[in-house]
Formats: sequence, structure tokens, C-alpha cells
Amino acid sequence: MATTADVDVRDQIVAFKRALAPNREGLKRAFAEVKDHVNHAADRIRRDAAAGRPVVPELDYHSIRDGEVPETVRQSIRSTGCAVIRGVFPADLASNWFADLGEYLETNGYEEREVEKRSLDKYFAGLKAAKPQIFNVYWSRPQVMARQDARLAETRAFLDRLWKYEGVFNPDLQCTYADRARRRQPGDKTLGLSPHMDAGTVERWTAPGYQKVY
Repeated sequence: MATTADVDVRDQIVAFKRALAPNREGLKRAFAEVKDHVNHAADRIRRDAAAGRPVVPELDYHSIRDGEVPETVRQSIRSTGCAVIRGVFPADLASNWFADLGEYLETNGYEEREVEKRSLDKYFAGLKAAKPQIFNVYWSRPQVMARQDARLAETRAFLDRLWKYEGVFNPDLQCTYADRARRRQPGDKTLGLSPHMDAGTVERWTAPGYQKVY
């Protein structure tokens, strides 16, 4: 099987950049507009933070379950694109999952292996925590139990229904995403990751389908 390092995409990148050349001025204007929008949004966030107003909307799972989420909160989530939802899982259940995951990682040697990996892998190079927080573990029992829980599915469906959708997308049909395990100790305020961009390199933009979407 060929790895990423084995694939030479230089010719594709050259062709892609040449194809973009006629639209250079339009792309510059579009970038300037987006940059201006982001700057205004950042200024608004700073003002809200300085005034003690919540920057990220928060709500309780029970308000989702009971259909009592105010329209103002829904609009706020649409505006920010994110939310903190509390109480999806009971604290004792979440604590048990946390402990089970920790035991799994320790028993299988992930704590030591990830510490060693951190010095080699750029993805983990910016970790500020004394202990690793992110592990290449995808299918431990706590992860599977959380993903398959009806409360999480209900919460995700609520969020998906905040947006306009059409065609084959079904907000009530959840697809499982096998994310890594991230395990932070209580009270840990470290970021855990250095600033990075996921899958945003020029190689991705050479794909016609990706260009069409954006």
C-alpha cells in the first residue's frame, strides 16, 4: 500500500495553481472580505469577554430533552457555531468512563508510549501538559458506550436541526465518528495541543470535489 510520502502531487499542485491564476484578484477580494469578517467577530468576542458576557452559549441537556431551548439560545448557537451542553451524561457515569479509560490506557501501555511519541510526532509536539492527553485509541469500551448512547444521539440531532438541510442528509441519523481518546485530569487548564490546521493543505484543494464544496 502506498503511503502519503510515496505519492508525488507536485504536478497536480502546479496545475491547480495555474488554474487559479485567472481568478487571482477575485480570490484576493474574497480573502479580504473573510478576514474583515473574522476581525469584527474577534473584536466582538473580546468585548463580550471583557464585559463578563458568555462567549460560547451554554445550555442543559434537559432543556433539549424537554423541548424547552429558547429561540435566543438557538440563534446564539447558529451565530457562534458551537455550544457547551451540560448534563448529557450523569457525573457518576462520566467519572466511571474516565476511570475505565484510564485503566485501559495504563494496562495497555499507552501512557508510556504516547509520552515517547510526543517528542517525535509533530501533532503532539506542542503539548503543554506534563502527561499526554490525546491517545491513538478509538474503540475502547467507554468511547463506544458514549458514542452509542441515546442521549448523545438526541443532543447531536438537536444541533443538526438548527441548520438548513436538504437531500440525503438526515439530522436524526447519526454516523459514528471514531475520534481519538482525549483524557484530561480534573482542574487541568493546559491547552494540550499547539495551534494547527486539520487537512487544510494545498494537496486537499487539488481535488475537484473539494473545490466545488468551497
